[in-house]
Amino acid sequence: MKYPEEFVLGLLAKQGAVDAYSDQSVQAGNRWREALDELEKARGEKGRLKFPRNYLLPLCFFIKGEFGIWIEALGGPEKRFKDLENREAEAQAEWDEEMMREREAEKGLNDHIDSYLRTTSLVYKRRSEVIEAIREIDNIAEMFYQEATDIRCDLIGFKKPAEFEEIRAAGMERMRVLLPEAVKGLESLEKYVAERADDGLVEPFSEWLTDLFDRLSSCELKSETMEATKHELDVILEIMRRMTNGTRNSDTDIEEWLAARIKKVKTLALKQAAES
Repeated sequence: MKYPEEFVLGLLAKQGAVDAYSDQSVQAGNRWREALDELEKARGEKGRLKFPRNYLLPLCFFIKGEFGIWIEALGGPEKRFKDLENREAEAQAEWDEEMMREREAEKGLNDHIDSYLRTTSLVYKRRSEVIEAIREIDNIAEMFYQEATDIRCDLIGFKKPAEFEEIRAAGMERMRVLLPEAVKGLESLEKYVAERADDGLVEPFSEWLTDLFDRLSSCELKSETMEATKHELDVILEIMRRMTNGTRNSDTDIEEWLAARIKKVKTLALKQAAES
């Protein structure tokens, strides 16, 4: 198959960006490891140092950590370590930034191929759109899970009964807002995925999602005692925990298939460019 010239040229440009950022991240990683190695050697955490510093340095850092006092007689000038620590932190930050740029460039390359495949393969387009829906499901479930966990954690502790009831009532009031919002946001996504369940790769995920969604929708939040409230929240949190875990592990089938198609097109398109 011969790919359109415009698509190949775009792919080459994005692959060039990936290669450039990859090289920069490797260099930044090397600088970070060198800075870390120097810091560890200076602290006596790596290599062998002559007595007594290899014994006294850990004591010096312990005293600094516990009491905020640096004893120069034990560890030497503190500025020397501060400078090395700053250098290591800066080098690590630089490496993190270069790695982020490399990942963004890789995403740009994959998105370029994804857009092309969506216009040439109906099966690919449907499965790619399902993955988009799964990511939206994960976002909704994760936001709900975090807020609901905070509410559940508020019920843990030693407080007076009156305070407990006040906290319980406030938590349930908030949950009666959060749960319908989550159900409403998930409803259209669950229906969207279910309508594509005739696809063999989508079907297992769709059945699993529908089961969890039905269980979540049936939660009524009618408890009026502390123990009943805790149990009710635990049930809801378990459903949402399973939902977030499942959406993040959905790559076992659908995303692996998409990734394989993207990889194949990239390989063939680069080969076509090299031979032209």
